[in-house]
Amino acid sequence: KKQPASPPSGGPLEAVTAQQVLAPSAALREQERAYLVLMSYIWRPRVHSLAVLLFLAFLVWIRLLLQQQPMKTSFTAAAVLPIEPPSAPANMTKAVAAQWAVRGEENKMGAGILIFAYGAEMRTLQLFLKEATSAAGQIRSTNPKLNIAIVCNNASVDRNVFTHHIMPREDLLFQGSRCPYGESGDCLKKKPPTRQWMTRLYYLAHSPFKLTWALDSNIFSCSTDDSITRFLESALRAKMWGFDIAHANQGRGPTLVPHNWNIMVMWNERSSNLLRDWLLLQLRRGIATDDQNTLYVAETRARKLGGITIGQMPTPFAACFYSTQIGAFYPRITRPLKGTAHIIHAKLYQGRSWCHQFNTDLKARQLAMLRDPKEIKKGSPGQVVAITRLDQCEKALNVSECPYIDDALLDSQGSGEYLLKHPQNQVHTTVHDSGDVPYSW
Repeated sequence: KKQPASPPSGGPLEAVTAQQVLAPSAALREQERAYLVLMSYIWRPRVHSLAVLLFLAFLVWIRLLLQQQPMKTSFTAAAVLPIEPPSAPANMTKAVAAQWAVRGEENKMGAGILIFAYGAEMRTLQLFLKEATSAAGQIRSTNPKLNIAIVCNNASVDRNVFTHHIMPREDLLFQGSRCPYGESGDCLKKKPPTRQWMTRLYYLAHSPFKLTWALDSNIFSCSTDDSITRFLESALRAKMWGFDIAHANQGRGPTLVPHNWNIMVMWNERSSNLLRDWLLLQLRRGIATDDQNTLYVAETRARKLGGITIGQMPTPFAACFYSTQIGAFYPRITRPLKGTAHIIHAKLYQGRSWCHQFNTDLKARQLAMLRDPKEIKKGSPGQVVAITRLDQCEKALNVSECPYIDDALLDSQGSGEYLLKHPQNQVHTTVHDSGDVPYSW
């Protein structure tokens, strides 16, 4: 619209239009120009910095994308897993694995024997339950006050024999294998019951006892008195003479190789760590694989890091035959034995005959089993002879050097008779003299 004419000036009040009011003066325009020039100098370096930051962020994003791509390698996952752990730093906690937080471990009390008779198949369960009841009954006959527990998935057990019945969880009763040591011809022909030791390992840690003596079902008691009870009570009082775990030894010379039919464990932080590591190794190797190899690896790892003490069970309470030749089961021989053999590794039909042979002569000796499966009648206990001299051993076994004599010495007079060697690090002299304490390793 056409603006109205301006009124004449010079009057008392000067009329001013809106355009005249809003139009900037020359001074204001000069101030705005100076401000814009100043801001251009301020923001120019900041724009450059922002561009640099955006470029660096782009490089980081590209690097992350490259790291997510899988590496091409010819190794399998199992091939790159370490067999032996690295050496432990000086400030590292002396433990291989975290402690096994067993439910109710604060309630573990006293000492006792733990026997296992479980199986996913009825045939397996019945076989081991029969063996376990027989073995525990023999021990109970001369040790009426002894704690004897059984891990068994049968609905009932003989309460006259067992003081504790531990019912394993159904999901821990794994199928197992008929040939856990390899599919040999005899294994496939005889079709033995399925076996797996994962359940045993789990419930060894869940034993109700502070000191647990875990035994296979196919053991035989040759004891005629309460020596087994006194042995366990002595071990509990002495806290197992400083050992955390002890077991039968199938190794030769200075080597300690676990033989898991006979294991004694004192529950503490060190043994808890060991059993947990053993469980995980067994799970990794395979539920139905030999648990003696995995215990050997777990003990090696624990000893390398330090802090654990492992022993060999005394032969009077862990008498067992071992093969004398690689690749052949017979002939077999025991470790040197002095005094009465109380617990032997034998089946029911072998036990009574072997006990007689083991304990006829109580001087230092080895027992040899010279059984030939082709010549001995089926079901026979075989021929067991006592050997008291090295020349007897070499002749009977047809070897140049008698095996398994690492814990025996020859008579200094050169008679060739066995003399029991005392361990270098004696812990309990009175008991050591009778061979009733695990050997130090």
